[in-house]
Amino acid sequence: ERTCNADDNCQWSSALEACEDKPTCEEPDPRPRENTLLYDKSAMYVAIIYEATEDGNLFDDDILRHVKDFEDKLLTDVNGAKSKDGPSPWDEDWCAMAYPNSSATEGKCASVASFMNIFAMTDEGMAAVKSQAAAGYTNVGALSCLCSTQAGLCSICQTDGSAKSVADWPEEVRTCLDQYSGVTTTTTTEPSSSGLPMCEDTSRSFTPDVVEAYATSLCLSQPTCQWSAPGAHAFCTSTAFYHATDISSIVTGDAKTAAIEQLCDDTNTMSASMKQNLIGQSSSCSAKKATFAKTIFTAGSPSAQTDPDEGDNFEKDYISASGGWFQKEQELETQVEDASGGKLRVMLFSSATLQSQFISILLVDMILSLGSLFLVWAYMWWTLESCFLATCAMFEIAFSLPVTMSFWTVICGQQILFTQMLCIYMI
Repeated sequence: ERTCNADDNCQWSSALEACEDKPTCEEPDPRPRENTLLYDKSAMYVAIIYEATEDGNLFDDDILRHVKDFEDKLLTDVNGAKSKDGPSPWDEDWCAMAYPNSSATEGKCASVASFMNIFAMTDEGMAAVKSQAAAGYTNVGALSCLCSTQAGLCSICQTDGSAKSVADWPEEVRTCLDQYSGVTTTTTTEPSSSGLPMCEDTSRSFTPDVVEAYATSLCLSQPTCQWSAPGAHAFCTSTAFYHATDISSIVTGDAKTAAIEQLCDDTNTMSASMKQNLIGQSSSCSAKKATFAKTIFTAGSPSAQTDPDEGDNFEKDYISASGGWFQKEQELETQVEDASGGKLRVMLFSSATLQSQFISILLVDMILSLGSLFLVWAYMWWTLESCFLATCAMFEIAFSLPVTMSFWTVICGQQILFTQMLCIYMI
């Protein structure tokens, strides 16, 4: 830390306990849950892995319905999960937040990376994405004006790969661009309390002039400009599409087939990346089948300033608490697996639940070990025909453990390792 602070280009991060590059400009204070919550010096994440058992297919309507029911609860009230202060719905207290612009104080839950987003673009879903983009939940500014609910070639492009003249663009596009014409990007150059200038706000960098200049290169690839799920399109999407609350159903029939075909389009880099990250090698595009898929999301940091104890408090007071997130998530897993008739398996991986999962495994082993001690004691009682002698024998067996550990550490000067404790359970 002293070496880091001695370098004029570096600064020490107490939260990460690591050296970082010193910023050249001052970022505004983060808004509630705008930054990712840190746990054990890294981003707190939740990964849910789905498996279609018995050679099943995750793309089947029945299994997709069960996954949607599961995620609708997991991303909202978590089956009634509680913190030390009472009921604590994930979407109200913990989800990472997206904000419509740099000055907004009110936001909504940010999009999660879920394979269910692939099947979320119903008419209701596209209307939600369109409305959110219009409200400012986009990183591309006026570029989102090119998007529509219609499939096929982007409306400003021609089939030969050239762009239409601006006068021939649809009226809806030109009207939307006019709304951005009066918006300018401002930069505060006055130094902050740290002596650094404030960083430039680039959230509106795609102005109408930029869009018009960009149209020529955009149309060369003959793109579609249909409103899409997060991660499925470069600019026709929303940073705040939260499928657990923004849609009531998913696509079926021909619309589902079209969604799978779009996912399997290797010429679309966004779809290819989405497939690789959320479906992986388990999918077969020819059979329209997937065995495994996943959903990944993070928690947002409630405080504006980084608190080193924030992650530990989150894990202790919410994740592993009685009636907390982990307990309720496990109940949800059991419910959805039972409801699917064993066709769906759900697996949880999270940095904040590793300790709780490890303890739950140890509790089972401990119960089994106590059961084995009772059986040995009962057998000796039956053999010796004396409860007193059997109890004395069990005491000697049990007391040999602390005696041996003391001899190993005090006399021999050795350490007790995890593998040694594991051998005791095995014996």
